[in-house]
Amino acid sequence: MITGFSQVARSKEVSNYFKRGKDISLKQLEVFTDILHENDLPTSSFIWTSEVTDSTTAPFSDGMMMQMITTLIASGMSNYGMAMSMNARRDLSVIYTRLLAEVGQYADDGAEIIIKNGWMEQPPIALDRKDLTK
Repeated sequence: MITGFSQVARSKEVSNYFKRGKDISLKQLEVFTDILHENDLPTSSFIWTSEVTDSTTAPFSDGMMMQMITTLIASGMSNYGMAMSMNARRDLSVIYTRLLAEVGQYADDGAEIIIKNGWMEQPPIALDRKDLTK
């Protein structure tokens, strides 16, 4: 998805952000593939970029694509948290923490792009009960 989004984004900043995300994903995939190889475990990591068409026509706005990618980032970060809590190998916990920090920085940079372009709506806020009782 991020490969397709990077080639259709109208904004160069957004396109570069998506390209960076793809690079991070490939690097992190390589980290886990190396761990599996070191432990004589099978790997089946396929990269589906061949399924991405050559279209340069955006199906969505840059803002919508950024929202989709930030949702996927949040999901991925929660997966790392779950993996950290469920594994017994301390060496993997260190790796998860390092990779999670990298993804967190990437997510923060994405949030800055979203805010700068006015694509973020105000999140739900708590009612001001003191003001309501006046």
